[in-house]
Amino acid sequence: MSYTNTAYANVTNTSGVPLKSVTLCHQYSDDPIESKTWTDVPAGGTTSPPLTVGYNTGFIRFGQDQWWAMVMLLDGSTWESSATLTEVLHAEDQGTTKTFTISGSILTGFRGGTLQLTLSKAPNYNAWAAVVLRNDFPVSADVLVEHRYSGDVIYDHRWPLVEPGATTPAETAFIVYFNTGFIHPGSDYWNVVVQLDVPPYDNAPASAFDPFPNATPYLACMLKASDNGKTHVFSVGGPGPTLGIASGPCSDQWKTWNGYNTLAFVRIKNDFGVAIWTVLLTHRYSDDSTWRQTRAVLPPGESSPWMVAEYNTGFIRFGSDYWNVCAYLADRTWYANYKTDKMCMLKLADAVTPSTFSVSPSTFTLGLASGPCTDSMLDRGTFLPYGGRDLTKRYDQNAYIGSHNAFANFEAGFWYAQQTASIFTQLCQGATTLLLDIWYDSDERGHGDICLMHAGAGVLQPFAVTQRLSTALAAIRSYLQIQRAEPVTIIFEDKVEPEHQQLIRRAFETSGTWDMVFNPDEHDVDQHGWPTLAEFFALRKPLIVLTSNRRSADFAWQWKYMSENVYGDASLDPATWLDPRSESQPLNQLALCALNHFPTFSVAGFKLPAWIAKATEDNATGLVWAMIDACHTRWGRYPNYINADFWEVPPGEVIETTIRLNGKLHGTQPPVLRMQNGYAITGDIDHSRLLRGTWGRAARWIDHHLGEICPQPDPGLPGPLVHQLGDAVNLTLVVTILHSMLPPGEATVRPWTRTALRHLVRYLLDIEPAVLQALSGEAGGYDQLCAIPYFLIERACDITFAVTGAVRSRAPALSASADHDRLLLAGLADVPGAAGQLAGRLAASRTATTEARTTSRVYDLTHEILYLHHITPGTAAESALAAHLEDLLGRVMPVNHDLGAELLACYWLAGGTPGAVARTATGQLKTASDDLPGECEGDRDGECDCPRFKEQIHNRLTMALGLGATLAAAGEILSQDP
Repeated sequence: MSYTNTAYANVTNTSGVPLKSVTLCHQYSDDPIESKTWTDVPAGGTTSPPLTVGYNTGFIRFGQDQWWAMVMLLDGSTWESSATLTEVLHAEDQGTTKTFTISGSILTGFRGGTLQLTLSKAPNYNAWAAVVLRNDFPVSADVLVEHRYSGDVIYDHRWPLVEPGATTPAETAFIVYFNTGFIHPGSDYWNVVVQLDVPPYDNAPASAFDPFPNATPYLACMLKASDNGKTHVFSVGGPGPTLGIASGPCSDQWKTWNGYNTLAFVRIKNDFGVAIWTVLLTHRYSDDSTWRQTRAVLPPGESSPWMVAEYNTGFIRFGSDYWNVCAYLADRTWYANYKTDKMCMLKLADAVTPSTFSVSPSTFTLGLASGPCTDSMLDRGTFLPYGGRDLTKRYDQNAYIGSHNAFANFEAGFWYAQQTASIFTQLCQGATTLLLDIWYDSDERGHGDICLMHAGAGVLQPFAVTQRLSTALAAIRSYLQIQRAEPVTIIFEDKVEPEHQQLIRRAFETSGTWDMVFNPDEHDVDQHGWPTLAEFFALRKPLIVLTSNRRSADFAWQWKYMSENVYGDASLDPATWLDPRSESQPLNQLALCALNHFPTFSVAGFKLPAWIAKATEDNATGLVWAMIDACHTRWGRYPNYINADFWEVPPGEVIETTIRLNGKLHGTQPPVLRMQNGYAITGDIDHSRLLRGTWGRAARWIDHHLGEICPQPDPGLPGPLVHQLGDAVNLTLVVTILHSMLPPGEATVRPWTRTALRHLVRYLLDIEPAVLQALSGEAGGYDQLCAIPYFLIERACDITFAVTGAVRSRAPALSASADHDRLLLAGLADVPGAAGQLAGRLAASRTATTEARTTSRVYDLTHEILYLHHITPGTAAESALAAHLEDLLGRVMPVNHDLGAELLACYWLAGGTPGAVARTATGQLKTASDDLPGECEGDRDGECDCPRFKEQIHNRLTMALGLGATLAAAGEILSQDP
């Protein structure tokens, strides 16, 4: 066509994601259509070169310009319009470039007109949005998002690997379709499903790699017209998923593996002076199951990989969290926190910010974002390393755990794993023989290397990256550098083609392990025998390598030195399990003998829960030992290797079998007390001789004098009744404070507090008529202090007394400006402002004792802390107050044990830790308690009637308070030496 004018047109992509293609069409009048298609138009980009369009102008030229567009999105969907946009070009537009914009499904013309594009296939949605994902977990995540508009078809999108802290690029966005407008009343519904790259619980590996969804199936969160073409950031993290829709975000909680709604991540930091061989953390929410997680090895000052804790948050979720930790050290000692099931509550803030727990010889610090808490760590004794192997005996005179396909483990990201922990962790936990499949694998650039892998199983391992042999060897080298006693054995199943064999040695050279390799051919083992385990290190050759490749130029052929039974399902069938495999000599012909004991692996039929359950049965001590006994009966020998899948399942049983097997090979059995967490315990430290013995003595004295401490009221005595009941009030304070500090299951103080609470309930009920009468008498206002033990026992035991009702009815009459005893009563009776006034007095006493430190003001300080704890538990937990009390403790305890005992209890209530000052003060209190006379000398009346008996009671009660609070809050913090 011949036109009088020419103009140009392009398109700017104002959507938040790239467009696969954009086609702009122009038609002048009824003339032929002019169009141009641009591909890969970036977000914010403008197409180039422009579309050239012709048109006419002039007096008799009255045609119009029609425009329309077609857009293809990242997911291949096509958006177009059945209508056109009329925007006329004029003479003054000659030679100019007109820019159209694409914003979602809206084409906007150069004169401001708009054209609606719709999805080209039914149901012809009229809007779309892009979703990108941010991973707020501290570990990688595999995330699936599902979207459904109204009751339409469900679309989904998966991001297979999102690194921690990363946001997925716009090029991988999920395009979601929806409708807007008056006649489209539908909403949008979403599901978010997450799979995390975190090792499973030791005792629940079958479920720990399952994906888990958001708590509300098909969460309603509506897209609006303003969201059209926008990029929306959805985030996943511990509290739950957040759908960051621009017009208004919404969020949900999780339904985790075990049905909780929140996840927290923690790691363990080693504050010991030596390496931690293995650290075990357990967590329990409320009264639910306890989950165990193990990590190894932690050099001093370093932290473990992440562990995960499931729990509930929300208005009706009120459970607590209970923790235990065990650390097994490189010096063969092991430590555990003192308090079984240390209570330290997880809150929502802990799901947002990962936490670091630290362990040291004295303290277990739970550094939660919501507020730290601590427990003591105790030296528990010694354990047996090396699976009972004797380092002075020859290699062929010891037994080993063989980790079958050690590389295919959960920690390396395998879903179809055959082991749980990484190669490095397995070595540290006792599996020092590694069965590794090696292949030549070429990357996308053709740069091949020797890798550890299963052929054809890559689709099942979204978190696993290709493991190079050199990387695994570097981990083995690290293990051999941190310990100098236990050599490592590698047995290769060599699948590498002859032309790539030289790359195997290169992997050793690259990793720095080539010079460590012990080759039995070169050392003429047939003539000289195998070295002892210690001699491998003396030779500087602690890495024994055998291979299935008979033609290997670098390594000894496996079946020249080792006999081996059948493998796979045949190795679990008693009818065949001791038959030699085809490549092997009979099992009694060579110095080394390996027993395979694992099922046939099938990728196609692999189901993780069944696989773990099977390993639990297969690796049970009874079954494995039956196989060992059968080997001895048939072949006249005991094996050197037990090769297993998931060798640490059930916990410790394969280790125990190996220890027992080494005993058979050596002719002696090591002194093992018990198996615990996969370790053989050889020594236990008894801590019961220290504070616990002192506690029993103090508690018995109180029980012996209970009648004097809690007397029957005597109406014939002059003065208010509260004077007669003062010791009973103090005893109640001591008992209820200790009761409030005890964790579940505490066996040292709790039995006494239970008994004491029962005595006090009976006593208070017995004297209640006398107390009620006193409250209505002339001294009733003063005798109101008699109600304090009733309020305390009411809270501790969840019972109701008539006394508390009577005092509450007169609560307004309680003086708001009275001394701290009356403020305690007012606070217990829920008088508004009482707790605040008591806190103000505490602040004043704290200031005063910073300067003067008079005995009376320090007593005020301790009473205000103890009282405030009763009114609002946890109020005193403040690091600055703990530091102040620690300073006072060091000054007061040597000269005043009565006041020092109260200070010690307050120190634990303030969150104090078992440092040097607390240890010294506790030792001084223990000595003072030991120096007190045990019971009444001779006739009981001899001591009980002495003028100083009231002071004696107070002294004994404060001793019990200080000792009991130490046992409850800090455990045994004195020296553990015998």
